[in-house]
Amino acid sequence: MRQVNEALYTTKNGEFYHPDIPADFDYQSLKKWSESNGIELQGCWMDESYEENLFDEISHIRKWKPVTPNGYTLLAKFHDEDGNGPYAYFGKKVEGETCQS
Repeated sequence: MRQVNEALYTTKNGEFYHPDIPADFDYQSLKKWSESNGIELQGCWMDESYEENLFDEISHIRKWKPVTPNGYTLLAKFHDEDGNGPYAYFGKKVEGETCQS
């Protein structure tokens, strides 16, 4: 998985999608993609890692910089379709796995 500059892949509303993940993904398709590419997933809600309470202000996803776990790469930062608020996925290569994408 290549490292990328987040600014290159951020949409106008502050969402972010790594160019290697499936387009229009849901959890199941992202999980399938990650397993087939030897990538471990981790995620978090904005309210779990953001110091200010901006959960209800959609425009503030632009300001949210999720804390990326050590060794992981940000894969996606987006508004959950179920209205639960902004969410982020991170991924990292599992030792000994090879990428198939």
